[in-house]
Amino acid sequence: MDYDSLYLLLPKEPKKWQVSDVVIWLQFIGLGQMEDKFVNCSIDGSILEEITENDLEEELGINQKIIKKKLMNWITTGLKEYSIYLSQIKINTIKKQPNEEFTLQKNVNACQDKQCQSIINQYDELYSSQNKVTNLIENQLILQPLESQQNNFYCVKQVGAKIGRHSSNQILILEENISRFHAEITYQDSKFYIKDIGSTTGTYIKIQKRMNLFLDMLIELGSNLFQVTQLEEVSNGIQLGLLVLEGPNSEEQISFHLNQDKTSVNFGRKANADIAFPEDHHLSNLHAKFYLVDKNVTIEDHSSTNGTWLRLSADGQPSSIYPLTLDDEMTVIRIGTVNQYLCQLDKFSINYNEYNFCTLCHENERDALCLPCKHNSTCFKCSKNLQLCPICKMKISQQIRIYKN
Repeated sequence: MDYDSLYLLLPKEPKKWQVSDVVIWLQFIGLGQMEDKFVNCSIDGSILEEITENDLEEELGINQKIIKKKLMNWITTGLKEYSIYLSQIKINTIKKQPNEEFTLQKNVNACQDKQCQSIINQYDELYSSQNKVTNLIENQLILQPLESQQNNFYCVKQVGAKIGRHSSNQILILEENISRFHAEITYQDSKFYIKDIGSTTGTYIKIQKRMNLFLDMLIELGSNLFQVTQLEEVSNGIQLGLLVLEGPNSEEQISFHLNQDKTSVNFGRKANADIAFPEDHHLSNLHAKFYLVDKNVTIEDHSSTNGTWLRLSADGQPSSIYPLTLDDEMTVIRIGTVNQYLCQLDKFSINYNEYNFCTLCHENERDALCLPCKHNSTCFKCSKNLQLCPICKMKISQQIRIYKN
């Protein structure tokens, strides 16, 4: 954008332009044919800075894609940069003034210094503001479906998202085992978190590493949901009690002791397991183990088929938040009884001047995910015509639509 030439025609801030100045600007950018539309709507500089793409279509009747794109580029980027350009000129002009002009009376000198500093501060604010807009990095969470019949990917931005069967949820899962308002993903302190908001069938975290047990903790092993009812330090170790809260063995209680002589207890379907449920076909032979580590009891899944799951809260009870984005692992969550998702943190640069549009058509939002590389650079419509990923050039095996909140 040639701001030097524009300055020769319109040496004042865009917000101070009159309608006649806007006409000069239209001619300068090569869109003089739009003069009548802008004049009829009395578009001056202050209105011009607030115009949206919808205004161009509905108020001004401009529907040509190329013209709309050029106008919006100037309105969202060019006018702001031109204001910064004008501020810089003012600063340079003040700096070039002869020294004698600053040797007047003290009050005049102080006034000029104050004015100069004010202009510099305005420029710094504009420059800082522009950097924040163009260089802002935002985190987003990709929910990749695992073991379920549905295959929708979901993209959760920092504003968060609610999950459930009701149409008002940002992530809509229309299945009977999902509550109307099931769970919520939030973002705080540079991390994504999930919490159950009173669902019937629960929100679960897959236990992939050793996890410390705590009182009232809910653990799903096979077909049964266990609650830790006793976790008591005794003279020669720790006494642990489990209650089957839900499942075929409901109300059954288990109690065992861990100490320096017996530091672990295994759990599974095999008859010779320390804690055995031979009729539970959702259990693996050696499903999980309880360990005594210092003065803590931990649980670890032993590569079981169906996994070991932490349930965030009991039926109908809201839970506290649980982090989804850990540094050393990707969390797997389960919503209800079936829907499992791998949570992947993705960082992307937000360029508000380009609206995160498709890199091919520049019209639609990027809502397509290329597999297997998982790059997101185009809209779903344009992705159908691609054989190679535009970013890494890897051959595309499948395109998945991303549902963004």
